[in-house]
Amino acid sequence: MKARKSALTEPALGIYVNGEQVEGRDLRGKNPLFYGLVRFPGGHQHHAYVKLLPPKQMYAEVLSAALGQHLGLPVPYTSVVIARGADVGLNVAQVVCLASVDTGARPISRIVRPDDVNGLLNKWAHAKTAIVFDELIANADRNLRNLLLGSDGKLWLIDHEEALGEPLSSPHRTICNHLLEKLLTDVHEFERRRSAQLINEKALALNDCDFSEQAMRSLPGPCRVPASFVTEVVEFLQARVHHMPLLIGNSLDLKQHALDLGR
Repeated sequence: MKARKSALTEPALGIYVNGEQVEGRDLRGKNPLFYGLVRFPGGHQHHAYVKLLPPKQMYAEVLSAALGQHLGLPVPYTSVVIARGADVGLNVAQVVCLASVDTGARPISRIVRPDDVNGLLNKWAHAKTAIVFDELIANADRNLRNLLLGSDGKLWLIDHEEALGEPLSSPHRTICNHLLEKLLTDVHEFERRRSAQLINEKALALNDCDFSEQAMRSLPGPCRVPASFVTEVVEFLQARVHHMPLLIGNSLDLKQHALDLGR
């Protein structure tokens, strides 16, 4: 059956129709991964990657994707689907899984030589916004497996299951922002400071984001996370926005020290 294309926007509970398990470790990561056909309300069907995740990580994926799309970033449509347990290797009648619609792109590590990745990212129009995004959701797991490159040259951001993790009570905590590190490779102090200014300008878009609304649209019920956790996540995001200039500045200072030690 041919998948029917559609302009999916907000997360909606769908159904995993059929598919097969993905065996490649470099693709599936830590959690069981499947590839197949998913159906969403309105009869919209897509090929998607379907993943088994704990509730909080599943919710983090859905909410992070919604926030990325709010910022105008190329993030695949991500939602949750109900699967038959037997279809995902479980001895249960049904289970809720994460679904990320296939973009047709491949991990950048499979296409671009490691020495050329930084140059490609520095030319990417969304680079600074992506840095803001990873800083906002406290995503320290950005690697070359979750950066995809399409045949049309479009870059995609995927896999945010490690985002919005504990401790949510520390919205000021620093992370290793890998995209920021790549952007700052071999640049002078003036360029770093100018980059910080431009990155913080991109962060201004977060002032228009209603985190409570985004959180409620991201299917906390189907993801089976308690209301108290949703509240914690919203409070974390609201507070982290205010720490953004300091977080970016600290990352720049840390990078500066690393460069100085290497001289």
